[in-house]
Amino acid sequence: MVELDVIPPVWKVKPPENWPTQLQRMSYTQLIGIEGCTRKWSLQHAQYPDIWDSQNYPDKPNIGLLRGRVIHEALEILVKAFVSGNVSTIPSEAATSVIRRLGGFRHLVQTCLERELANIADNPRISGVILSLKARLEQDRGNMLEDLKRLIRRIPSDRLGTSATWEPVESEDKGRVPLRYGIHSEVALSPPGMDWIGYADLMYLDENSCEIRDFKTGGRNDGYSEQLQVYAVLWCLDSELNPEGRHPDRLVISYPDGEVEVECLSAAEITDMASNLDIRVTSARESLTISPPPAKPSWEQCQWCPVKQLCDEYWLPATQSAITSQKTPTNDYLDAQLHLDNRLGPKSFSATVIAGIGLNPGTNLTVSDQGQDQHLAAGRTIRVLNAKIEKPEQEESDDNRYRIILDGSTERFFLETT
Repeated sequence: MVELDVIPPVWKVKPPENWPTQLQRMSYTQLIGIEGCTRKWSLQHAQYPDIWDSQNYPDKPNIGLLRGRVIHEALEILVKAFVSGNVSTIPSEAATSVIRRLGGFRHLVQTCLERELANIADNPRISGVILSLKARLEQDRGNMLEDLKRLIRRIPSDRLGTSATWEPVESEDKGRVPLRYGIHSEVALSPPGMDWIGYADLMYLDENSCEIRDFKTGGRNDGYSEQLQVYAVLWCLDSELNPEGRHPDRLVISYPDGEVEVECLSAAEITDMASNLDIRVTSARESLTISPPPAKPSWEQCQWCPVKQLCDEYWLPATQSAITSQKTPTNDYLDAQLHLDNRLGPKSFSATVIAGIGLNPGTNLTVSDQGQDQHLAAGRTIRVLNAKIEKPEQEESDDNRYRIILDGSTERFFLETT
């Protein structure tokens, strides 16, 4: 057996001892995740005490996700400050004064960025790339600033002045109380007895109107419309925040470059969607009781999966072949499970393919490690994510001329083998 004692636990392929089988409250993101691939969701939300004390598996560094969190936090701070500062229109002197008190847009984005980096500082999966990650986010700060300004302009400025004071939706002494007329951010929607939770980015309520707005910083996605309609269902059924059972008359998805109006649901459609959600949640919860949870490998599910290194189903040659046929990668990066046969030099090995997208099992090739990982050694089996492949300059049948390069973006995970 090839021992892995010297390798940090985060880089070992070791499934959780116990699968998460219960979920206290469902969210739309969790439901979509479980329906998409129960194995992936379960691997992400299991506990890994050998790796760290935090809940869930350590996240893979994701620039898009981090920049989205920074912008959302800054946006929430600004909306609350505008409401409490009696800002009635944007732009205006009152709005400018509020922004100055927050230190300006640039300072606000930088503060939120530093807070987000501090939140992930103990993630062992990013310890080796934290400096480059920070540098990339710093380089993108100007774009984050512009996206924040564009999203602020998406807020209906004529509605900001309708609430003289900011009052939290939840408080320790009052509990959940009916939502006041005005504009509110990060509204927690959780109908009593429904075991659901949803956070509406922005809600506006007055005698005649009820609007739910969601802010998105990435690309457009048809699934966001369903998410907003689910928020509408939760709002209609939340008898604590919405005792009158009012229905939204406007649903909007705001992107930095524009808006998408989502169709509002009728009373009958609200009832039907609530019933359908109950059925979907029951099915999702039942899938969590299966051990191991069912895997649904596909190119769509697996391409950006942050825990595929732990999923044995993904690494089956048959699965890799099926994924290759679904979507052949358009770039020169791939995932592969390799056995390192012999060391060829300080930074290179001869290796045999066990599985890999676009690679035939048994193929002999060369592995070049630009990062000089001290844990790579002949006799070890590794799973590499996002490794670069160099094909022969001339098309020949000699597969051993293929070369896999492990660079700074490649993650290396080690299997214990006999």
